[in-house]
Amino acid sequence: MLEKAFQYNMEKGEWVQCIDVNLAEKDIENLHYALIVEHNGCYRNGIYVRCPKHREDEKIVSCDNGEIITEAGCKFEGLLGVLEKTNLGKDIHYDKEYRFVPFRWRIFQREDYSPINIAADVLNIDMVYSNSTMKWSNFSFSIDVDKRKTVISQIRCSSDELNSATSKMEEWTEATDIELPDVVADYVLELLRVWVGKRYGIKPSVLSQIKGKERIKAFAIRPFDLNIVFLKKFLRDFITDKGHYDAFDRIFPYEEKDNYKKVCEILDIKPPKSLRKAYTFNPYSIVWYMLFKQWRIKDVNLMQKFLYLNDNICGIYLHDLYYNKIDKKVLFCKSDFYRKWVVLDFYCQWLIRKKKVKKLLKWIYSVSTENNMSDMEWNILEEFRDNFYNISEETKDKLARDGLTSYVRGAIIKENTDLLHKLNQKVFHYDDNIMSYECKINQYEFHLVHDVDTLFKLGNILTTYIASYRENIVKKELVIVYLRDGSEYLACMEIDGRGYITKIFGNETDNKLREDASKVISFWAGLNELRPYFGILKGVKEAEVAEDFKNAIIEAIPYEKSYYDMSLEELLEYDKSRIKEGYYLRLQEKMGEANSGHIPATIRDGFDDEKSMLISINPQVERIYDAALAGNTEAMRALGEMYHKGEVIRQDNNKALEWLMKAASMNDKFAEMDAKMLGLEMGITGSLLNQDMLHSLRSMKPGCDKDFSMLRFMKYNLADVKLKLK
Repeated sequence: MLEKAFQYNMEKGEWVQCIDVNLAEKDIENLHYALIVEHNGCYRNGIYVRCPKHREDEKIVSCDNGEIITEAGCKFEGLLGVLEKTNLGKDIHYDKEYRFVPFRWRIFQREDYSPINIAADVLNIDMVYSNSTMKWSNFSFSIDVDKRKTVISQIRCSSDELNSATSKMEEWTEATDIELPDVVADYVLELLRVWVGKRYGIKPSVLSQIKGKERIKAFAIRPFDLNIVFLKKFLRDFITDKGHYDAFDRIFPYEEKDNYKKVCEILDIKPPKSLRKAYTFNPYSIVWYMLFKQWRIKDVNLMQKFLYLNDNICGIYLHDLYYNKIDKKVLFCKSDFYRKWVVLDFYCQWLIRKKKVKKLLKWIYSVSTENNMSDMEWNILEEFRDNFYNISEETKDKLARDGLTSYVRGAIIKENTDLLHKLNQKVFHYDDNIMSYECKINQYEFHLVHDVDTLFKLGNILTTYIASYRENIVKKELVIVYLRDGSEYLACMEIDGRGYITKIFGNETDNKLREDASKVISFWAGLNELRPYFGILKGVKEAEVAEDFKNAIIEAIPYEKSYYDMSLEELLEYDKSRIKEGYYLRLQEKMGEANSGHIPATIRDGFDDEKSMLISINPQVERIYDAALAGNTEAMRALGEMYHKGEVIRQDNNKALEWLMKAASMNDKFAEMDAKMLGLEMGITGSLLNQDMLHSLRSMKPGCDKDFSMLRFMKYNLADVKLKLK
């Protein structure tokens, strides 16, 4: 039978084997003990001991042969527990970071080849500082090499201790700040090595620089190669099937002593010899190497010191990274830090493209070894990545030159604030490489969305929610392209900043695509070097696409200036033969913006017709009126808007409703919805409503037509209109 105990030695500042038989074997409740507190605050700074008699922390003046004497003359001896670096201003009772403190460690084994148990006698600090009756706890850690498993005591933890519903059981090694002392871990590891040596005839060597419980847990699973255990999650795409590590034992057998070559084959790499040496001591050297490969850093000299860094890059755990074998890049697999990894990876790759490799690596090494990544630095990375395309080159140069400083953050925030004002813009502008997406392939036309009206129209025709993408398009995070065959809209595509077609909305049931639409989209994507997400063009065969479009006629579609980019003068002089959808609505908006003077009273007498009356008030209305009189439903809606708003001509809701009803009678759905809304404003008293429309309006309840209400809010800026609903 084996039984060893360890206690804290204050003179040496470390845990040592317990020589005193009483301290090693007696029940912890029957022993003398003292709680050592390292204060690091404004009022106290230094090493103190908690005095139960005076109920306060007293500064230590001497410590000799295990006896501690304080400034107040109190003496202490026995087992010691250390509460490290406590701020005096903190109420320790509520400081969950330091909840338990170990006073004794014990190692026990009943007989050879039986499980080895590690036990920790700990004190609840809440009770110490609330002067409650002391309650000792015993946490255990059992290692069974024959069964290749470990069993660790669990405790109930909660983010809100008053809410038991959020509590859960966790291993005490994870839920507390208690770390397994090196002397205890090393002693147990040596016992395990001897055990495995007797069982298998070979005593495994353990050179891994990873310490503590993780080292022991890994040894229990793979005593001949601990490193492969730490890479299990990183290699999950190669060893999993339906979420289970089914292939792990097959690819990396238990008796295998060196899995390095197999790992390199799986990852398809031929690394430098220095990585082989580093892997012997640090399994995460493989992860570091794959990161350098992803960032296109090839200089072996630059990566050397990183290959020996432990499980941390800028405060993010390397053991939560994995290699995606499809995208061939290192990704983060946990949701809580996923966002941080994305922005960090983006920043690193950008800085490397700016040829600031040494600067970047110096910063990464500093924050990784000292684990001092500040909240401000994370905020800068997030704001930089989220608004990258809207940040000026001048600010980017400052960031590349000076790093994550407060004044660089200030510059980014200022530009982001300016961006918010742009989010109300109705026109979308694109770089030349994006403009090339617009083209005609045979009879099929691919168009970019150039303004908000088109975005809303697509959402209505294809019954999708793409109208909500307005902000993403302005920020240049997404590009929307729609496909048309003559006047028929076949689909619209969502393209992200990396050139992936992430979504396709069709006009068939359940957004399905016609077969010819799928093929032409596949052909168009190839022309523009765009990559459809896996399965998004399911069933499309490349050979058929190549055959169908081998003689395709490809034409560029020249860009026409958007009506939203035109001044009022340009709109009024615009060639009538070239007028397209959206012109008349935009013209009435610009006329309203330009009219800041007094609107003359509407005088019906003395005019032969409505046109003469309107022209006398504002001659610019003639173009809209003529088109409305000629049967253009959009011009009718524009005229109705002018009467309703009263910006260009005197407000007259009855006339507004009359023109909207005329457009609605010609199957203009937007005019019909406008008429419904106006009817509600008027209390459904307009005598111009026909009986069907009147019945429809009376059957409507306040709050209905929510989709249209949002459309009007974004399109006509009527957020300040208070509807008088009845």
